[in-house]
Amino acid sequence: MPTTVRVNGTPATNIGFVTGSKTQVQADATVAAGTTATVYVAGATDEADLAMDLYNGSFTAPAADVTKPTVTSITQVAQDTVRVVFSEALDPNADFVTGDVKVLKGTTVYTNGAGAAITVTKYAADTTGKSYDVKIDLDTNVAGDQIYATGAASQALTFLFDKEVVADAAGNKNDEITSTVTLTRDATAPAFVSSKISSDKEKFEITFNEDIDATVNKNNIIVTDASGVRYTVDSAAQGTDPKVLVIDTIPATATSQVVADGVYTIKLGAGTVKDAQGNLSAEFTTNVTVGTAGDTTKPVPTISTTANNKFKVVFKNGTSATAAAEEVTASALSLSNYKLDGAALPAGTDIYFTDATKSEVEIVLPANSVNIGKAGVGTNAVLTVSGVADKAGNVSDAKSGDVTVEDNTAATLTSAQLLADTLVLTFSENIDAASKPADFAAVIDDFNISAGSTTLANGAGATGAATTSVDGNKLTITFTAGDSNWATVKAGALKVKTATPVLTDANAVVVKDEVEVTVTK
Repeated sequence: MPTTVRVNGTPATNIGFVTGSKTQVQADATVAAGTTATVYVAGATDEADLAMDLYNGSFTAPAADVTKPTVTSITQVAQDTVRVVFSEALDPNADFVTGDVKVLKGTTVYTNGAGAAITVTKYAADTTGKSYDVKIDLDTNVAGDQIYATGAASQALTFLFDKEVVADAAGNKNDEITSTVTLTRDATAPAFVSSKISSDKEKFEITFNEDIDATVNKNNIIVTDASGVRYTVDSAAQGTDPKVLVIDTIPATATSQVVADGVYTIKLGAGTVKDAQGNLSAEFTTNVTVGTAGDTTKPVPTISTTANNKFKVVFKNGTSATAAAEEVTASALSLSNYKLDGAALPAGTDIYFTDATKSEVEIVLPANSVNIGKAGVGTNAVLTVSGVADKAGNVSDAKSGDVTVEDNTAATLTSAQLLADTLVLTFSENIDAASKPADFAAVIDDFNISAGSTTLANGAGATGAATTSVDGNKLTITFTAGDSNWATVKAGALKVKTATPVLTDANAVVVKDEVEVTVTK
């Protein structure tokens, strides 16, 4: 350590090492802020007793801090909390504390302690020491933060800092500060996170992503075991951790309070719990395994086609080729657990177990539910199965497989128009040109064309004449020469009705019979 330190030629005092260092020296000397001073250091030796060279140098003392602390930002971090960030760290002895800020809502100024709670805590995660959280309750006599007007999604609040309530390390104190922030009401309902049995195996615990209100609608909770037995919910309440809902299914009078081993399904209906802002939870279902359930393997569905528009799903206890077929619950008969090409199965779909083992389900699509795939040939579609439970309560993962569907929806005659001797029939879908009527006789076989009581027909012993063409969903019939009563029929109030037609749609499905339309002219 040097024996001599002079600053601007004046000996310094209290020469010593910087705490924790044997290479940095500090000494007391007076230097005006913002000025440059000379420094002379001598008399130091190292551990080998070698003398250091004399040192002559200079340094500039930092300018004096005369800047007052200001608020650089106020942002909402919770339903009832804002974060205030100052321009610099504050003096711990003149820190920002509860009572240093007031809140203006509308025309009313709220002060902590005067019927309101406006509390300040330092935000420890900010290592710069500039951030503080302000939690607001504008009426301590009423539940909730009372920030927002009834029904309002947001509320503007003005934060008022009196002059000289805080100071920085240099003793500079703030000017009066006014800052307005619009807070947004929490409109997000508490969401399910996890479920488990309590450590003493007496209660079920459902954890949400935020604190829930102490008011719980226990009548919205359904608890069943793997056999489908429903248990009465004795109580349901907020736990010690305000994010946890504790459900008890065993009355206090029961001999044992321990939940029996097994897999339990817990369904919470919409609005079972709410958060402090009254946002109601959505419906959800969760499974909880208590103890060591004998069967922990999820059922695995195998999907195949037994006939076009008819599918088979076999459930097995595992994925191996030798896995045995496994009995599943009535969840396998719920149409909501199946999707065809990503959409719900059509209304009227039949679904049933094929035998008493309840390991195999057959699905039959109803008539008029498919509009793709050539009749008799079909085309690929994707059937997805999910959410099917076995007797132990294990729920299948989603699995998809190819199935074959074919058009079972007949094209329907929707309108007809007469243009001179040409009749244009429009159908609900495209028509197969190869199936169109080849001549006049085929036309009157496929269609009943009439005006009042007069029906288009061949003349006695003669043959009418007509040509036909198809363009998409339109069949055009042009009546030409020939011995028929066409001239008489077309002059009347013309109607066309399908009559056991041979005509088919583009997928070879015969058009719908007995459909009648009035012809426009």
